Amino acid sequence: MDIGEAVFTCGQSYVALSRVTASSGLHLINFNPREVKAQTAALTEYNRLRTTYRPDLPLIDCVRNKTPAVPYVKDRVWCVHRSVGEIQEKSAVPKTTDNPPPLRTRAPAPILNLRGLSNPNIACYANAIVQMLYSQLKFRDIIRSSDVSPALREHLTDYENSQLAELDSWRIRAIPPSGQFLEILQQDCQEFLMFVLAENTPMREPLTLVVSITRVCRNCNVTVRSGEEPDIMARIPVTIKKGSLTDFVNSAFNTWQQLPGYQCSNCNLVDTTQEKRVIVRTSQFVLLHLLAFNTNMSKIRETRITGVPNSRVTTSGIDFKPAAAIFHHGETLTSGHYTCYIRSGTGWMCADDSRQF
Repeated sequence: MDIGEAVFTCGQSYVALSRVTASSGLHLINFNPREVKAQTAALTEYNRLRTTYRPDLPLIDCVRNKTPAVPYVKDRVWCVHRSVGEIQEKSAVPKTTDNPPPLRTRAPAPILNLRGLSNPNIACYANAIVQMLYSQLKFRDIIRSSDVSPALREHLTDYENSQLAELDSWRIRAIPPSGQFLEILQQDCQEFLMFVLAENTPMREPLTLVVSITRVCRNCNVTVRSGEEPDIMARIPVTIKKGSLTDFVNSAFNTWQQLPGYQCSNCNLVDTTQEKRVIVRTSQFVLLHLLAFNTNMSKIRETRITGVPNSRVTTSGIDFKPAAAIFHHGETLTSGHYTCYIRSGTGWMCADDSRQF
């Protein structure tokens, strides 16, 4: 919990933990932390202990009403972030068949321990991917319990529990048969993600989506529907300069697009065929890749996506909201820098190699 900005920030907070092997028989008492007040006796004792043992801590005055007949201590509330209360309320609802969780909205799990990853040899592209994956509880659970690379599992353990002063992504970059990502040069973070998922196949399942493709020739009106194609990433070419996240997704999906150079298999005419791609099924996450570089590998400028932090994208009947985002700062894929932004409650945190803010 984030203990808040009142009395308990001046001293210490205590959390009692119990190790249990099953939820059966476990009873948790919940309360509204916003109703916890500090009484006069508590403040007086705090000030006494402060004077004796910790004079470096601030003094807390007992503020009373001006009316002496009704002594009153001004409330100092021990509060937690609103998002913590929301998580407690949602977790308290039993997931039974009579009370199932919402099916049309999928929200990301909150991050636990965000820590920095050092960048001794141009590894920001790998650090950003690792931070994105570790920020989601689903991927952490898969790494801990599934058949993945031992190096990845050990790295997550060190990330969550180790007291090492510095931690980097070298062990993950060195997972066999890696060779490309051991070179000391800037690389494409999307290619590194594909490498991690290829070598740890259980991690692909939460990202799997299915796309159907329909092609229509304007000349002969022949319609060709391909089978449903599974993928783990929705690639979005930059065809508009400004819009919401939904606008950019719809520019690549659910919209008829001209296929330049495509020859109709029925009438053999070229440049007469249109294509529409539709995401028909999704998993827990939808991974969007904005293709910000054109065919000659120069960066597409003057592109603006509005309202990303609070946006919602509906696909295959399910609402998604951003859980994390990776940004490239620079002009080419072989230069520049990568950072990762991660949703934390109602705000966002930036993971920039060893820095977090």
